Amino acid sequence: MELVRILMEFNRYAIMNWFTLLMALTALAISPARVRAQDGQVVVVESIRFGTGIEDRELVGTGTTFTSRPDMIYCHTRIEGARPPTHVYHIWSFNGEEKRRVKLEVGAASWRTWSGRSTEALLAQGEGIWEVEVQSSEGEVLKRATFTIRRADG
Repeated sequence: MELVRILMEFNRYAIMNWFTLLMALTALAISPARVRAQDGQVVVVESIRFGTGIEDRELVGTGTTFTSRPDMIYCHTRIEGARPPTHVYHIWSFNGEEKRRVKLEVGAASWRTWSGRSTEALLAQGEGIWEVEVQSSEGEVLKRATFTIRRADG
């Protein structure tokens, strides 16, 4: 009887721990990327997307898998809540190694900005998964996203 009570108690704690872990992971997955800067402003990355061009400050040719056919791949970011003058960084990484850091000025509370890399430069590192991390002016990670690049056949 004592063993049954111990197992029931263990299961109750195990379920509570799994539930707590699940709730924490869910909160991380759905919460917007926010960072409170030293001056009290809350910077939110509303979106980070990849595409093959910029037209009228909007991303075109969106996707997460690209070939060497387009000349450029762009990372387009929409930021809310910033107090200019400030900036963010796009950190382009391949296989966990930083390959390029781009400083991007933020000129209004609601701001779209982007950086790009040539497909030639990306493929010089090899085919695979690239990551772009958006960092605040203080170096805090606001959001990150990945895309895949492959050589075009023929």
